[in-house]
Amino acid sequence: MSPGASWNPFTINQNQYDILLNQVLETPASELEGKSRFNFVKFIRDNSFDNIQDQFDWLEAVCVKHRERYRLENEKYQKGV
Repeated sequence: MSPGASWNPFTINQNQYDILLNQVLETPASELEGKSRFNFVKFIRDNSFDNIQDQFDWLEAVCVKHRERYRLENEKYQKGV
């Protein structure tokens, strides 16, 4: 989020979560064109980070594991592949 952005915390139940996750996983990237900066990067579900409580520790772990995959997908996108 940009500096100064804010949001109100909320909770959802398991059924709502399952519906939301399905939408995230199944929405074609083409439908996100102009709405998402990184729509060309395929969303993957990786539960190996579920036990990390601190957001900065979580971010570091995700970056270490997935940075190269993102770099390659970004490179393909920039080349128009």
